Amino acid sequence: MRKKDIQRSYYKWLCKSVKADHRYSMLLDKLRRTDYIWIIDRDENRAKDGITLRYNYAVSAGIYDTESQKIVEECLSGPCSLLEFLVAISIRIERDIMYDVNEDDQTSRWFREMLGNLGLLEFDDKHYDENKVDYILNRFMSRNYGEDGAGNIFLASKNSAKKGGPLFREKEIAAQMDEYLLPKFWEKYE
Repeated sequence: MRKKDIQRSYYKWLCKSVKADHRYSMLLDKLRRTDYIWIIDRDENRAKDGITLRYNYAVSAGIYDTESQKIVEECLSGPCSLLEFLVAISIRIERDIMYDVNEDDQTSRWFREMLGNLGLLEFDDKHYDENKVDYILNRFMSRNYGEDGAGNIFLASKNSAKKGGPLFREKEIAAQMDEYLLPKFWEKYE
């Protein structure tokens, strides 16, 4: 197993996990090469979720022996990438929050929805602009998006900025996710 082969295989596995559209290969590669940086302590947990995907990949590839797992771990070492972060959140949303036995897997929907909320869906390979993508990713990670969540992976609910409560962008990602998804969850059962 060569390092580049493992990295390439892992990247393909991540993209397949969310049925990523091949027309966004430049954007996906950018997300793969960009480290996820958090400024709210508890968001480190979302980075850990992303890193856990490396183990899941190894298991799905049938790599069970300790020595092979160490090789994979060495080849995929480093901080969580934005791609890993977004894939992990998409999987978490589908499996832990929005799973519905009567529907097909919606992991790809959540991934695409987050890209759309960030404003990245206009950057397919024909319209890719590295500077604009950098700006969007930096705005997201530095939490300089709108108080309503515009420019974030999740949008705020109408009553998010209750008097005395933290602004939406001051909440950890997990709390933002819950607030964003709760109305969608109840819509399904009304």
